[in-house]
Amino acid sequence: MRMIYAIFGILVVIPIVILVFSGGNTQFLDPQYYKLRKLENDTSGLYVLDEELDREARRIGVGKILQNGYKVIYEYEADIDKIDSRIKSGKHLIYSYIDGNGQKNTISYYLCYKYYTYGLWLIGDEGAGFRFKGGDESVWLCNRDNVFYYDKETDTFIKKDKNDK
Repeated sequence: MRMIYAIFGILVVIPIVILVFSGGNTQFLDPQYYKLRKLENDTSGLYVLDEELDREARRIGVGKILQNGYKVIYEYEADIDKIDSRIKSGKHLIYSYIDGNGQKNTISYYLCYKYYTYGLWLIGDEGAGFRFKGGDESVWLCNRDNVFYYDKETDTFIKKDKNDK
C-alpha cells in the first residue's frame, strides 16, 4: 500500500513541479506545444519561389522596379490557416509583384506558426509589488535558419542550409 501512495505522490508532484518551474505556463504539459516545435524546426522558414528576383527585391527594396519591369510589393501577413486548436500557420513578410495581366506573383515569404498558450504568470518587482496575471497569450514562431528554394522540375521546395551558396 505504501508503494501505491509513493507512486501516486510522485505522479501528482511531477506536474506541479513542472508548472512551478515553467512560471505557471501550461505549454510544457501540452502535446500541441511539442507538435508546434517540430513544425517550427522542420517546415517554418523562408520560402523562395524565384531566387534571382528575391535577391534583387531585397537589394533594391519595396516600391522599386524589378528587372522584369514590375514593382516590388511587400505584405506583412496573409493566408492564416488553422492547424490545431492552438496552432495556426501563416505567411509573413511576403515579397511579390503584379504582372501585366493583373495577377499577383509571389517571390518569397516566411512560413511561421502561431501558438496560443494559457497560464498563470507572476509579474512585477520589489518596488511595484508582485501579482499574478492569468489568461492566454499567443506568439509567432519562425525558424529563420531554414531556407526552402522552389524547384520547378519537381514542383517542390528543397531545404538548403542558409550558409550554402
